[in-house]
Amino acid sequence: EVLTGWLLQGRSFSANVRQALELELFASTLLLLVQLGADWVGLPPPLTPLQLLALVAATTPALSAPLLLGNIDPRNKKEMVAKNEGPPPTWRHGTRLVARALPSALCIVALFGSLVLSAGAPATQPRRWPPPPPPPHALSAARQQTLFFAALLLAVHSRSFAHATLDGSRYPPSANLAWVVGAALALAVHACALVLALGAGDVLRVLAASPLLSCLLAGAAPAVASSSDWLFKRHDRRHFERLNKRRYLDFTTKLGMHSPIEPGHRAPTSYLDA
Repeated sequence: EVLTGWLLQGRSFSANVRQALELELFASTLLLLVQLGADWVGLPPPLTPLQLLALVAATTPALSAPLLLGNIDPRNKKEMVAKNEGPPPTWRHGTRLVARALPSALCIVALFGSLVLSAGAPATQPRRWPPPPPPPHALSAARQQTLFFAALLLAVHSRSFAHATLDGSRYPPSANLAWVVGAALALAVHACALVLALGAGDVLRVLAASPLLSCLLAGAAPAVASSSDWLFKRHDRRHFERLNKRRYLDFTTKLGMHSPIEPGHRAPTSYLDA
C-alpha cells in the first residue's frame, strides 16, 4: 500500500511537470505567432521586447509553477507505462502547439489591428490597410491593452493545462489554490501596469474610445480559447485511451501465463475514470 502511494505521487508529480513545461512552450509559441502574424499583415510589433520578456519571464512562470503543486490524481495509477519508447516526433508536437495557439494569436493580432486602425486615422477619413503609423502615444496605449489581453488569454489557457486530458469539469483547476493565487496576482499586476501606463485619469477614457470590434474580440476571445482547448483535450483523451489499451494488450500478451494480472480480469473500459 505504501509503495502504491509512492508510485501514485511520483506519477502525479511527473504529469504536473510535463504540463508546466507544456504551458511554457505553448506561451512561447503563442507570442511568436502574434509577432509573426502582425508583421505578415503589415502591422507594427504588437509587443515590445520588454513586454515579451515580462510575459515569458514573469507571467508564464506565475501560471505554470503552481501546476507543479497540483493535486494527486488517483487515475494516474491506472496508466500503462511502456518501456523503450522514445518521445513523440518533434514535428508532430510542434504542429499541435501551433494549431492550438493559432486561434488566440489571431484574436490578439485582430485586437491590436483594430486599435491601431482606429488610432491611425481620424474617424472622418476612410479606413485603409495597412493603416498609417499611429501617433507614438496611441501606439503605446494599443500595446498596453494588447499586453493585458495577451496575459488574460494565457491565464484562460493555463486552466486547461491542469490536466493533460481531462477538462475543468472533471479536474477543476480551482482546486489548486496556488494556481488561483498565481493567476489572480498575474492579472492584477498587468491591470496595475495598464492603469499606470495609460494614466489613472485617462484609462477609462482610452478604454471607452476603443472601437466596437476590439470590445467584441475582447469578449469573444476567452470563449474561443476555451473551445480550442476543449477540442484538443478531447482528441488527446481519445489518443490516451487507445494508447493505454494497446499497451495493456501488449503487456498481457508478452507475459502470457506469467502475467501478474489474474485470469479473467478485464481491461478497464476507461483509464481516465476515477
